[in-house]
Amino acid sequence: ATQVDDSSPDILVTSESQALFAQTSALQIFKKTMPMQLSVVLTFIITLFIMPSLAVAVDPEAEWYPILVIAVFNVFDTIGRYIPNIKCLWIPRRFVPFVALGRLLLIPLWFICYRPKIVDGYVYPMVLMALTGITNGYTGCMSMVYAPLSEGIDNEAEKNVSGNIVSFMLLCGCAGGSILGWLVTTYS
Repeated sequence: ATQVDDSSPDILVTSESQALFAQTSALQIFKKTMPMQLSVVLTFIITLFIMPSLAVAVDPEAEWYPILVIAVFNVFDTIGRYIPNIKCLWIPRRFVPFVALGRLLLIPLWFICYRPKIVDGYVYPMVLMALTGITNGYTGCMSMVYAPLSEGIDNEAEKNVSGNIVSFMLLCGCAGGSILGWLVTTYS
């Protein structure tokens, strides 16, 4: 039988922390952090709706195009995730949901490249992919940072629950965006 060493300094569980977790309601935490939770879902729904389904479908015959468009996304997504490391570039919490909503404008811009193909060539899709990537990285990161820092989140237990909820919402956004992208490319 395996014994757990309760005296380990790595794990500190006190009766006080257990009481805080017992009093923490996930629904109440979700309500307190709802704008950030919904921003995360919307950010990743939009991103995975566009990338890779619409972005790669711009020119599926070109062997190099999908590789390049995914590389552009990854580079600019990484840049977007590093921007919040510079505290003076943080947007106020109240603007994050509006930035996430503003990303909806990317969808019709991508459809211009897809069907009917109004804009031809590769420059416009690459610039659009850079914009998609940097806004995904930045908005996703800011939403996830601000969720546990929302008003009404008073202790570490609530911050932990908020972090778990925002992680779940990220997965919901990824699943939702992937399904939408698949539906559009399959049935259009």
